[in-house]
Amino acid sequence: MHEVRAFYDELASDYHLIYEDWWSSVERQGRALHALIESRLGPGLGGPFDVVLSADNSLSHLATAGELLEAARGMRTQTASKGAAVITLRDYEALLQAGVSTQGPRVYGEPGFGRRVIIQLWDWEDGGPVYNLEHIILTETSDGYRTSSHSCRCRALTRTEVEECFAEAGASSIEWLESEATGFYQPIMWVTWAD
Repeated sequence: MHEVRAFYDELASDYHLIYEDWWSSVERQGRALHALIESRLGPGLGGPFDVVLSADNSLSHLATAGELLEAARGMRTQTASKGAAVITLRDYEALLQAGVSTQGPRVYGEPGFGRRVIIQLWDWEDGGPVYNLEHIILTETSDGYRTSSHSCRCRALTRTEVEECFAEAGASSIEWLESEATGFYQPIMWVTWAD
């Protein structure tokens, strides 16, 4: 986990550059998640642990099935009765099937006004499911482009693998909600727990 912490510590100063408009993206994602949670659990959640959220593909940093199961069990112990765990993940089945090895480039801004280019390179180890992620950000300056690069190791988690770990951790219901239905940019797994 030290490697993952170091990756995000290094990326932190550039993270806002990944999105065209950081605050608009945060607000849009927050509205989508709030609407989903409120529609299922009602307004005015009763406590800080009615929902445990793992977003933006964060589970992909867990290197083994044992670590994933430990995370699922941890979410279970932190979720209030009748609460839910909400997990957002990339659709790795589609990415593996398509043989994706890059994401982007995404270009934000206009020439001469701090344009940014975002690229991810994925180097698969032995055909998957583990890959080395290289996150590259090019930022236009008055002197050309500033380049920052951050790397870490990730695991392409299949829905079945994640579902099995959460079921073993005590999930009573697991439901996948697609982006088209929620307005969130990644698929969402909604988990409720057995009492």
